[in-house]
Amino acid sequence: MNTPLRIFLAGLILGGLGATWWFTRDDAEPLPNEKKVAMERLVASQTGPAYFHPGDPASAPDENGIVWIDAAAAREQVDRIVAARKGDKDMKKRIHKLVDEASEPHPSRTVGGERVNLARLNLALDIEK
Repeated sequence: MNTPLRIFLAGLILGGLGATWWFTRDDAEPLPNEKKVAMERLVASQTGPAYFHPGDPASAPDENGIVWIDAAAAREQVDRIVAARKGDKDMKKRIHKLVDEASEPHPSRTVGGERVNLARLNLALDIEK
C-alpha cells in the first residue's frame, strides 16, 4: 500500500475511536426532563396569598416535578385565598368544590389520605376567577 492510503486509513481509525469515546463517555450530562422543568417553573410562578401553598415544611416534588399537598391542608387555606381574592361565600363554596374535585387517593393507600396536585389546583383556581 502506498503512504497516502495508509495515512488516510489511520485517520479514519483514529477518528472512529475519538467519536466512540466522545459519545460513550460518562461525564456527559443527560438532557433534562422537560415535563419536570415545566412543572417546577409553573409552581414557582404561582405564589402569593391568592394561591394554595405547599405547607410548612414544603413537600419535595416527585420524580415528575409535581408537588402534592394534603387535601385537608388545602381546605385550611381556602379562607385566606377567598380574602386575598376579595371573594364571597359563593366563591368559598366553589373553591371547596375545586379542592374536592382535584383530590385523589394516595397511590399506596397506606400513606395518608387524599392528596391534591398543587399546580393543577392553582390553575383551576385561576380559571375559576
